[in-house]
Amino acid sequence: MRRRIRIVLAGLLAWGLFAGCGVQDRDAESRLAGAFGAESDVEATVERSSEVLGDSSEFSSAEFDFEERERQILEELQAWYETLTEEDYAAARPIEELTMEEWWVRQPVILSDLPEAGVKIYGEMSEGCLLILEHQGKRRTFYKDFLTPRAVLPEFCVYDYDGDGALEVGMIAYVFSGTGVAIRDFSVFDSVDEAFDTLYTMPWEDVQQVCDQVSLSYTENVLRIGLGDEYEEHSLADTPYSGIGITGLALGSITAFSFGESGEVFCDVLIGLGLEDQATPLMLDEMSTMYENGVPWDVNAVHFQVHYDGEGGFRTDGMTLK
Repeated sequence: MRRRIRIVLAGLLAWGLFAGCGVQDRDAESRLAGAFGAESDVEATVERSSEVLGDSSEFSSAEFDFEERERQILEELQAWYETLTEEDYAAARPIEELTMEEWWVRQPVILSDLPEAGVKIYGEMSEGCLLILEHQGKRRTFYKDFLTPRAVLPEFCVYDYDGDGALEVGMIAYVFSGTGVAIRDFSVFDSVDEAFDTLYTMPWEDVQQVCDQVSLSYTENVLRIGLGDEYEEHSLADTPYSGIGITGLALGSITAFSFGESGEVFCDVLIGLGLEDQATPLMLDEMSTMYENGVPWDVNAVHFQVHYDGEGGFRTDGMTLK
């Protein structure tokens, strides 16, 4: 059930991101249909979820209460967590060592061992939304999506991200997947009284502020994409893309965070073009082989650095076209 809800939300998010970042969709139903079109990616996971949680008929009801189901899931996860013993943690293995048969079994698995911070992070696999952080002999739970049907594992990095002299744990998680949707986000386990405690996640609104600064013009087969004084302009004439119906920019459907050196955290939001009568955008990296007078189109993403302020806030700078 949790996975089915997530698949629906991923589709809705894809549609919302296109609309929110400037793509005027002429057929919302067709875009949603496209978001649900990649059955091959999730069919096995949906089947597995049905076996674990039961095939719920209320999902198809127009009156299905997502918030109530979310509350039930959290209660189930908390009840499961409270049954764990020290033997369960002692028997926990790194997630990379699990067999496919063990992958979806409800059990604590080690997502990361961070000795420099004295921290181990466990995950509960069957739902992929319960993190267990162990620090100084104490454990805390965090409800955080970190695993989609594509099973992309989270990344962790210990650093003093806010410059307060205390270490934090940075986390990059793959939180949404679907047709034309692949989204990572950045979170921080902050420290309180030298104990890692609170999980902050960079909100989508902060990323969208960057998206809103990207400009697009498309007239007479000339496409121009810019960010401030930086832009690239190309003629689409005499290319396979001549005369395509561009409806606007599609930013946010593919968003990737990555760790750099010395606590750097970067975000790349891939640039796409919303097209008439097409559910998924045309990403500029798909057009990278297009040449105009021997000059390649090499803008694929909006690139910027992320900073954490220590109080649950984030800021961005260094925005460039990359």
